[in-house]
Amino acid sequence: MHLLTMAGWVAGAAVFLALGACQTQEDGDSLELTLTIDPSLIDQSLLTGTPCSPPCWYGLQPGKSTEAQARSRLKDISFVDPASIVTSESSWVDGRVASFVTFGCRSPVSRHCGTLTLVEGVLVEIGIPILYEVTFSQTVPLLGQPDHFFVQPVSVERTDCVAGLVWKDRSVLLMTDTLIGEECDTLREAGSLTAQSTVSGAIYGEEGTVPPHGGEDTPWQGFSPP
Repeated sequence: MHLLTMAGWVAGAAVFLALGACQTQEDGDSLELTLTIDPSLIDQSLLTGTPCSPPCWYGLQPGKSTEAQARSRLKDISFVDPASIVTSESSWVDGRVASFVTFGCRSPVSRHCGTLTLVEGVLVEIGIPILYEVTFSQTVPLLGQPDHFFVQPVSVERTDCVAGLVWKDRSVLLMTDTLIGEECDTLREAGSLTAQSTVSGAIYGEEGTVPPHGGEDTPWQGFSPP
């Protein structure tokens, strides 16, 4: 379930499982709409480090924040629609029961804004879609040099994928939008992303753990040529 959750919010659906291979007109409309939204209703914490830097998110720290703290804080965040908060249960990677708390944005109302994963009353993971344009090259100066690059198949047919970078010490994983066919093959051959590849989602884990994914880790050797 955990890997499906990860692939899922790349998709931008309520429980994120798959995403279109290319940007659709609807995606473009969404990006244009972002530009007109009040800045307080857009989560830009990945770039600003405000109010805290990853893997902390709006005062919530994986591995430290309690379920009560997470639920209370979520209702106070300006861009979160309290009416959209939904909890479902499944199993965590180690077999324990996990609660997945998904929540939507205030504006536009239909957008998914993130997922909190709770196990035994403790926040263990935060998943957020990046709803404005951020390149991987913008994140490296903020987070430091990543440890690994990965390409993860999304579907059984393995014709589509997501790719991303992992910061082990920070327990942070950033990923691309869903790619297909030759794009995936090109990334596997290059063993890296280009500097201008855009970030579609982020996962923050608890200290000492690396947010798992379904791809093979390749040591980071810098961005590939465009």
